[in-house]
Amino acid sequence: MKRKALLQLAGILTAAVLLPAGCGPAAAVTVSITPHTAEMEIGETRVLSASASDGSALTWSSEDEAVVSVDGGGKVTALSAGQAAVVASAAVGTARAECRITVLSPAPSVDPPEGPEDPEDPVDPPAPAEPQWTLVWSDEFSAPFDGDKWEIQRGIQDDYFGTKGPLHWGNNEQQYYTEDAISVQDGALVITATREEMPDGRKYSSARITTRDRFSFTYGYAEARIKTPAITGMWPAFWALPQPDSHRSTQNKYGGWPMSGEIDIMEARGRQKNVAGATLHFGGGAGSWQSTYLTRDVTLSSSTEEWHTYGVDRCEEYIAWYYDGREVFRVRRDEYWTGAVSKEQNPNAPFDVPFYLLLDLAVGGNFDGGREPPADFTSAAMYVDYVRVYEWK
Repeated sequence: MKRKALLQLAGILTAAVLLPAGCGPAAAVTVSITPHTAEMEIGETRVLSASASDGSALTWSSEDEAVVSVDGGGKVTALSAGQAAVVASAAVGTARAECRITVLSPAPSVDPPEGPEDPEDPVDPPAPAEPQWTLVWSDEFSAPFDGDKWEIQRGIQDDYFGTKGPLHWGNNEQQYYTEDAISVQDGALVITATREEMPDGRKYSSARITTRDRFSFTYGYAEARIKTPAITGMWPAFWALPQPDSHRSTQNKYGGWPMSGEIDIMEARGRQKNVAGATLHFGGGAGSWQSTYLTRDVTLSSSTEEWHTYGVDRCEEYIAWYYDGREVFRVRRDEYWTGAVSKEQNPNAPFDVPFYLLLDLAVGGNFDGGREPPADFTSAAMYVDYVRVYEWK
């Protein structure tokens, strides 16, 4: 394991983003339909409106096709006098909603008597207001690389105001990090790993960036849209570490790694073409550098070389991972701990403090058993379309 631990706002154009439902149990899929009842005359057509809460496709059916028919888009045709329900069903599961339709016999062609107007048809009460995710930080990578948002890390070890991290980033990684491996192209961040002779005998160059001292968050949802190379030896990652309390030390409230925790939102072994992993590191204590971790490998719908979204929802009660808008992993707070304090002292430790974000493309290292790129490898790139962080309002 790596030891490192929609909407349009403020003029920022964003693609539609499926955000988690918020801090609580995953919501069951529901189907809504409008209207719930209707009257039609023989030969009349009308289009019903229906949707599934998860945005999935619906299937349409008629309870009695001799009375009404319905096509795949919800267009209903009245065929004969009577009553029948038109049903919209979720593609997966049992959720459904129906509109009960009464088809009237033709009325005699006479003028109706004068009288009061009929009362309006019943109107469904408005849906309750949905809780909102509010975008609090983002980089859309639509301009040159923003050094005010990101710190560029360099070389073979962390250097935080003179405090040095372990050599080769603690994982026997083979790359040398340099700002030359970073670019912004066509609205995406590009981190390129290249085979070339670098200082300290490193055989590859690449890049790693962080929001340390620039942005961190405690509870909220962070997501990035990423493409990563499917090549043996590539180790791309989107992850988070605790923001240090001060520049004088890399220590934070719960001490050093792993007592302070690490959230791996996404990391991948390049040789596993369509697999990404979610991991939570914690534990430690009594001078131990050995972490306890919970992890899950997720098979994606396509290669990691295609665009996928990777997100994490941090709540007091749990931490949940979302890949392509689907929850794939959840760790409850009673499953993690830190050697710094007892669960009785603080059941939320160590994940109740601000964490900052990291993006990197490592080469080789312990994560995949020291595997390096093939002999004909020259370069490969990791692309990041955006990084966004939301808080629950």
